[in-house]
Amino acid sequence: MSLAEFNANNAKSLEQLREDKAIEIRKFDDSLLEALGKTSGEVLAETGQKDPLTRRIYASYIGFWRRANHWADLSERGYLNARALKFPYGDKA
Repeated sequence: MSLAEFNANNAKSLEQLREDKAIEIRKFDDSLLEALGKTSGEVLAETGQKDPLTRRIYASYIGFWRRANHWADLSERGYLNARALKFPYGDKA
């Protein structure tokens, strides 16, 4: 399944959720996400030091994570910033 198909299905599902007045859509608070990220990072770091194989896997994962974040910052943030621009069509709702 492609990313475009996932996005199309997610948009359709979100529309259905928004139409249900019994559902309140909320964003996770940044402080909660930061706490979850801190704890998961601690668990990953501890787990990644158990033996030579897990150290290699952990090092590989962290290297990928850093590269992927650099790419995401450029591509995804740029894409979302471009989509937030005011174009003479569509609805910004």
